[in-house]
Amino acid sequence: MSIVMTAAGEALTARLQSEGKPLIIDTFIFANVPGLDPSETLTPGITVPTGHVVYEYPIPEEYRAYVNPNQVVYSALLGSDVGDWAFNWQGLYCSEYETLIAAATFPTLEKRKYSGATGAAGNNLTRNFLIEFSGARELTGLTISAEVWQLDFTIRLLGMDERERLSNYDLYGAGWFSGDGWKLARQGGQYACAPGFGYVGGIRAALEERLPVVATFTPADVWLDVCLKPQGSDRVAVAAPMVVEPETDVSFSAADETGLLHYRAKIAAIDARGEVIDLRPPAFGDPVRNGGTLTGLTAPSGELVSHAGTRAQAITAGGDWTVPRYEVGSKKLQVFLAGIPCFPGGDPQKDQFQEVGEPGSMSTAIRWHDEIPTDYDIHVRVK
Repeated sequence: MSIVMTAAGEALTARLQSEGKPLIIDTFIFANVPGLDPSETLTPGITVPTGHVVYEYPIPEEYRAYVNPNQVVYSALLGSDVGDWAFNWQGLYCSEYETLIAAATFPTLEKRKYSGATGAAGNNLTRNFLIEFSGARELTGLTISAEVWQLDFTIRLLGMDERERLSNYDLYGAGWFSGDGWKLARQGGQYACAPGFGYVGGIRAALEERLPVVATFTPADVWLDVCLKPQGSDRVAVAAPMVVEPETDVSFSAADETGLLHYRAKIAAIDARGEVIDLRPPAFGDPVRNGGTLTGLTAPSGELVSHAGTRAQAITAGGDWTVPRYEVGSKKLQVFLAGIPCFPGGDPQKDQFQEVGEPGSMSTAIRWHDEIPTDYDIHVRVK
């Protein structure tokens, strides 16, 4: 990594100090420079690599702060609504005088944008840039202390990550896997998870290549443990299989010794003969895996998926249909038909189903107001 205050920046600083005028640094510039070697020292004569700029970030006043009389720091909060691009160069720019004040290079970083349509996970990044020169605080006129400011920044980032996780949870539930992502298989006497991705507790867990899984005993249950681990100014998804004794009580979510929350989904069972039973929560529209039905394997209170084409006959209107255990009237039962939310109630004109039982009692059944054909996906979960 190389950092330099530009010759133009030093000249402007000296001039404004002599004239008693303020230096307003108001823009972060990000660029992806081909062939850049971050280990090479930048020269003071550097300018903005105009043809390779990927993003310009107007720096809010609250993200400009002083460290001490001779040091000031500027920060960019790049949320998951920004992307997709890579960058290996950043600069601080003064728009008023059209001057690059300072620049830095580093190994290439990826900025990914969240997509609700495709499920692509975004990431949140902060980029801090500290510059030092005599009288920096006075010349820039900054009045916010970096100590208070950075604490507020961390809280905002954590809030953004949690909102994104909850949005994914609303969409994918406690566990969801695409294709063969994280599918456990046996080859010879060894086990491994297949590449791919899935969502556990709303966190996207991606696997780029086969991951060996050590099972020193059988039978066994295999769970996938996922968390968002702090890494610099970012938090990255970390996923690892857990091999436990059968019927071990594994919590859907639990905090480790540092207070970091982990989320788990049961992905497989290994029987006494060493054979693997795939238990990953099935993807919508998959008519094969687990016979099209999943009950209570990943969700803390229970979940059921009945795929189109897996039911032998239509579901009769008015008959009891089994679902995971829920409290009647608690509004914790969520039912989706072909991906569309259904609503409980006794009016067939506006409601799709009725909960069975007295309010406050526990039930394992609902009654559909209309016959449900075999070619509809049904997804039920208890919050």
